[in-house]
Amino acid sequence: MTYTEKTLAEEKITNALVTMLEGDIVHIHWNDNIDIARSDIEELEVAFQQLTDGRLVKAINHMGRYTNISSDARAYGAERSPELIALAYVIHGLAQRIAVRFYLKLRRRSNPTKVFENLDDALEWLRKR
Repeated sequence: MTYTEKTLAEEKITNALVTMLEGDIVHIHWNDNIDIARSDIEELEVAFQQLTDGRLVKAINHMGRYTNISSDARAYGAERSPELIALAYVIHGLAQRIAVRFYLKLRRRSNPTKVFENLDDALEWLRKR
């Protein structure tokens, strides 16, 4: 993972590292080979609040390789999702692309949202928001 942005703070949760980068970008990097559960989203919610202090920020939801999210976690996350300036998803492979695109069609966001295959492109896009 290559950041050009400076890391300001980070919170380690059970299945992810949540990092506050300069430029008000929160990077959520999920571990590889996991199934994200509702409890992971609950932990993420606390870490996100601690890092942002309720500020409006940009976010990257960076899926680990071979990582999936349960339907319960997806539904809980959708109803509890904070308001964001913009959201980028970084995915690995066709299965994650299909799942994220399906989710985005079901959950229309009022903020700009885009899917990327690498972190650098996601960061570049968020910097312009």
